[in-house]
Amino acid sequence: MEALAEVVDRLERYVEDYVAEATERARSLHRTARKLLRPALDGVLARSREHVERRMRDDLLFAGSPGAVRDVRQIVGELIPFFAPGGRFETLLERVHGSARDVVRRVHKHVENVRARNIRIETLRDRSREMARLRDEDLDAVNAWVNGLFASAHVVTDLRCGTPEERSALPRPARRYEARRAAHRGEFLADKRGSPGQSHALERLRLLQLGRFVDDKILQGARRASLGTAALTGVDDFRWLLEAVKVHDLRAGRARKFLSYRVVRPGTDGAPTARARFILSDGHLDAPDLAFTRAGPGSRHG
Repeated sequence: MEALAEVVDRLERYVEDYVAEATERARSLHRTARKLLRPALDGVLARSREHVERRMRDDLLFAGSPGAVRDVRQIVGELIPFFAPGGRFETLLERVHGSARDVVRRVHKHVENVRARNIRIETLRDRSREMARLRDEDLDAVNAWVNGLFASAHVVTDLRCGTPEERSALPRPARRYEARRAAHRGEFLADKRGSPGQSHALERLRLLQLGRFVDDKILQGARRASLGTAALTGVDDFRWLLEAVKVHDLRAGRARKFLSYRVVRPGTDGAPTARARFILSDGHLDAPDLAFTRAGPGSRHG
């Protein structure tokens, strides 16, 4: 076994030496090929080409035509990218190196497994010899030790009411925080009630209520008033104010023609640029000091 391990080690060293030698020779070939294509050697390559063609014409053993021999410069030009760093040769060499290392690794693993198995066999042999030399008064202790050794293989370790034939499900991982949610139970959709006309009527009622809010809290009988002079008394008034501005500006102002007021942004149409601040017991509001005006018949301002 030791001899086999030594052979594997020598094989691994041979592979590494082979790859290193091939890499060094590839670099040397690449440098030499680049030197051959220097302009100073063009005349030498041309004369060698003429010599080869003359030899092929004069020698009867060469039955082919002179054109069948490739030009040296063409061959050298193809060798340069092949042996260049990162080229085709390096890729192929790396592939061969990887395959060889994989084979060596497998052989190493097999040798280690065989060695471990031999060690276990030798250990069992030694223990068997020790048991064979036991005295009669030691047999009870040895039997108890052997029974305890093999009894561990028959212990049922499933503590969740399982059996060796039918194991219970694995326990869920413990979670520090887990919120139990009630199972969602789907219900039937409620029957539709009302009509489109009723929906439009409810929307008109909401717009009318917003107009009344602006008249009572902001305009207070005037045709034009700023938000800073509004008489807001609570958070509910803040909500009504936001709804009034949203309905006026959102959806491209589609509902604006049904409103009794108009909102002028700060900085346009003479509206003030200050801030309107309301500090009440149940909340506070900081907003641009918008200008509210009463919308007359046919008014399209805003």
